[in-house]
Amino acid sequence: MATDAYFEQIEQKATLLLSEKKYLEAYELCKQVISKYPEERVFHKLKGKIEKEVAEENIKIVDEKIRDLKPLIKEEKYGEALKELKDLLKIAPDYSNLKKTYQNLQEKYKSKIEELQSKFNKEKIKRFDELLNDNPALLIDELYQLEKENSTNMSLRNLIKTYRDKVIKGKIEKRMDLIYSNKFEAIYSFINELQNIDKDNPQIAKLIMQVKSREHNRQLSEKSEYIYGGEKQLETLMKLKKYDKVIKAAEEIIKIDPNNIGIQRMLQKAQRKYFNQTRNKTIDSIYQNLESLKEAYKKNKSLFIRL
Repeated sequence: MATDAYFEQIEQKATLLLSEKKYLEAYELCKQVISKYPEERVFHKLKGKIEKEVAEENIKIVDEKIRDLKPLIKEEKYGEALKELKDLLKIAPDYSNLKKTYQNLQEKYKSKIEELQSKFNKEKIKRFDELLNDNPALLIDELYQLEKENSTNMSLRNLIKTYRDKVIKGKIEKRMDLIYSNKFEAIYSFINELQNIDKDNPQIAKLIMQVKSREHNRQLSEKSEYIYGGEKQLETLMKLKKYDKVIKAAEEIIKIDPNNIGIQRMLQKAQRKYFNQTRNKTIDSIYQNLESLKEAYKKNKSLFIRL
């Protein structure tokens, strides 16, 4: 069992370590005693004293470091200074002066970045405007490369998007003659070229809708013209009693326009007429051959089958 002399000896050792600023050793010694003898209050008190002195010592270190950072801050090297302060926050996370200095420096750093970004953007705008007028193809290449190198810079990405939009607008304006023509294959090839610049551009989406609408209307117009011409042709064939040709032509039109009631009725009428026509021809043929059949029967009855 531990004696008072034992505890006194350990207390003296811990106090000596503390006076020598060997805080970690003194702290660990107190923790060991407390874990075995939690009722020994003197070591709890000593442990608290160590923690207080360490905190005070850390404050001194932090204040000194902050003073050392003044040249960096004066040179506006805010990124380097913030990195140093971030490490200090691990030592004294609740120290008000450190937190205030860190927050102030963050604001200065943000302001500096915005200033540099604004200057950079102005230079790029000047460059982009020149290329937009003189060499749009080179502008497209530069925008692609810039986006590749600055994928997380939203300000620059917005600028890139703006100039891609301007390039696409210029190309569309120059090809209005093609866009409003009926050369739909060439138009879609042009649209594909625009999509290679920016596939999500709203101008392209709008253009596609317009072209598809015109193409659809043209197809409807051609269909209507075809059907109208077919109807006129069917009427002529009906008058000429060429019902077989009427049936064939009507069936082709119905494939294109299955809901055309007029053509359906004409088809049904032609089918009836054609049936009557072929039936009458068959009957006439039988009557025409009847006499010759009678003569043949008289000459050679064995050629005929009796029922």
